[in-house]
Amino acid sequence: MRISEDRPARLIPRSVLPALLAVAIVWVGGFLALVEPAQGADVVAVEEDWELVVKAPDEVTQAPQVSCIIAPSDEDGAVFAAFNLNHKSFPQYEAGGLHLQLWREDTPLASAAHNDDSLLNLPDEVVRWTTRMHLQEGRLWFEIAAGSSATWGDFGGTGALKASVASELQNLNHYDRNDSVANSGIGFAGNRVTSLRLQAVRKLLDSGDVLIDNQAQTVYPHD
Repeated sequence: MRISEDRPARLIPRSVLPALLAVAIVWVGGFLALVEPAQGADVVAVEEDWELVVKAPDEVTQAPQVSCIIAPSDEDGAVFAAFNLNHKSFPQYEAGGLHLQLWREDTPLASAAHNDDSLLNLPDEVVRWTTRMHLQEGRLWFEIAAGSSATWGDFGGTGALKASVASELQNLNHYDRNDSVANSGIGFAGNRVTSLRLQAVRKLLDSGDVLIDNQAQTVYPHD
């Protein structure tokens, strides 16, 4: 996406996720290796570590505005979560704050908001957070599990940024980090952002094992 002017985006980005790769990434002898998931072990939770570096925010134009997407699969009709930073787009547009939204295609399903509606206003601010997706007792949960910033302080992990929907999914084996990277980005005023990166991914298996992928991917700026 290319945003060059300070004009607020009013709608959440729509997610059409690309094809999935049926592989997992684990540490083997200190190196990353691509392997098939262990036979009989299913992925039941996924954690994504994100980092946003803001270059020159502007309170007047409510810039920048960032949305990060996570979904269990790319199938038509799959539920996805959008974590919006510095704006809210549902049920109506509001500037500032942090907002977690669950969608199925163009239909909003649930949302949760942080109680601080402050606008980004500090140059060179670094915002870090972990997005968690997991299955529990017939529900698909999304949560900002931990976060830190100068503008909003510590956020996440208290249940304030947590929402769920009923789900018939038995596992999260079709999650692909590349879908998150492809569908996340700066929705408005990318010129005010230094970088947005997916830093690491952890897949938790029902066997108790954890598959770790510490390969960072840059969402913005684009190559």
